[in-house]
Amino acid sequence: MRQIIVLQSGKDNTAVDTSCGDVVDWKWEQSLVELMCHPFTGVSGIAPYLNLDNNSSRAAIFLLYLNDNIVEHIVEQINKYGSSDSTFVSTTPDEFQVYLALLILMGIIHKPTLQSYWSKEVTEDTPYSRSVMPRLHFVALNKYLHLVDNKTLDPADSLRKICPIITTSSNSFQAVYTLPGSMCINEPLMKCRGRLHFIQYNKSKQKTDGTPASTAIVMEMMQKCDLLNKGYSLYIDNWYSSPELVHRLFSAGTNVCGTVHTNRKHMPKELAKEKLKVGEAVAYKSGKVHRKMQIKIVKPTAVIDYNMKMRGVDVGDQILSKCHVMRRHSKAYKKIFFYVVDMML
Repeated sequence: MRQIIVLQSGKDNTAVDTSCGDVVDWKWEQSLVELMCHPFTGVSGIAPYLNLDNNSSRAAIFLLYLNDNIVEHIVEQINKYGSSDSTFVSTTPDEFQVYLALLILMGIIHKPTLQSYWSKEVTEDTPYSRSVMPRLHFVALNKYLHLVDNKTLDPADSLRKICPIITTSSNSFQAVYTLPGSMCINEPLMKCRGRLHFIQYNKSKQKTDGTPASTAIVMEMMQKCDLLNKGYSLYIDNWYSSPELVHRLFSAGTNVCGTVHTNRKHMPKELAKEKLKVGEAVAYKSGKVHRKMQIKIVKPTAVIDYNMKMRGVDVGDQILSKCHVMRRHSKAYKKIFFYVVDMML
């Protein structure tokens, strides 16, 4: 029998605002407790009004996310943006879907250059590309791909050229599918050589840029997706996790599990001094003690759950690495748009 050592914070257990602010008086002391979890009260799965079944095609499901409103909006902006070029031929929603279909095909069939997809050489011929769209028109759609009216842009918004599509796509994600009781958040990275002030270098990921991660970002995502106070279990890595974030999420009816750096703000200093052997575990808790207990530990349940739930992130990254529509672009908003399309796929 091994006991779980818990460090209890001396601060009060009153409700905490979900906005970003410092939680003071993090005083830790040892105690034995039983962990308390919020029960899941949501209803997960595909929206019943969609009437989808096992016979529904992949294209039909994809178009639920990339719906007619999104396509028509993009086509309108492309035609406006390309109207300054006398050689540009206006496009249509059906033609834009063909353009996306070609991008998906290029993610499956890899060739060294864009021109090679229209080549008539016997060794590299792909007749489908020529049969559905001329190469020059495809290049023109690539060039004039635009997502928002420049006259309505907010100069203070860093994502002003992509924000409407992100908002609309997020709404369609939520309308089509409700997440199950367990979910994970991770920070996807995209290579970008553009001059963007919000690019961040993350040496631990060995990439050239990433997205900033903080308590504010996680709380905003959970709030906008209406996932708080429903008993969801959120799994995060040490890029996000901290005592502050865990406290705010748990106060908002959300369970949290993840790895954490021992030198993060508000972490107990005693944790860094622990010297654990194989098979040993030490637990820490801040908040109200419910009751004491002793349990036999083979492997902590939290570790088992974390390894199982966070595996979905790796699977998603693996799928994206094998088949994606993203191509090299000098405009960052285009890369973000194609990443959103990858998420829809």
